Amino acid sequence: MGGPPPKKKTGLIIGIVVAAVVVLGGGATALILLLGGGGGDAKAAADKLATAFSENKAAPLAELTCRKPNQEETEAFNQVVGSLPGEYSVKSEPNVNEDAGTATVVLVGKPPTGGPEQELPLQLKQNDEFPDGWCAQFGWENYPPIVQQGIP
Repeated sequence: MGGPPPKKKTGLIIGIVVAAVVVLGGGATALILLLGGGGGDAKAAADKLATAFSENKAAPLAELTCRKPNQEETEAFNQVVGSLPGEYSVKSEPNVNEDAGTATVVLVGKPPTGGPEQELPLQLKQNDEFPDGWCAQFGWENYPPIVQQGIP
């Protein structure tokens, strides 16, 4: 009947569990970093949009929009917006949900006719083809009819 009682393996089991958690956690973190998880940077995209709008030209804005304008839309945008002075800035942090975010871009300068600052709400959409992971859904098609109506 003698002999020592069998050794308990509690320490070994705890060590194996801790090692598994560390390996799985590290693997998940590496996967997120490699795949660019986190949905991009909507704030950086909004800041770039504000800068592009401040230039009053279609070309810099077109680089950030989900749909590129055609020639007629580009010319109409430049004609309508090119004469408007303004410094745009981001009013608030983009409100981000699962697959889309919103950013309000504010015109700091006053319109040529005077008046209050103008707010320009823009819808952002996640899109990994863009440097910040977001593009703006912009209504390029709205500008040719404005020009056809003689505005400006």
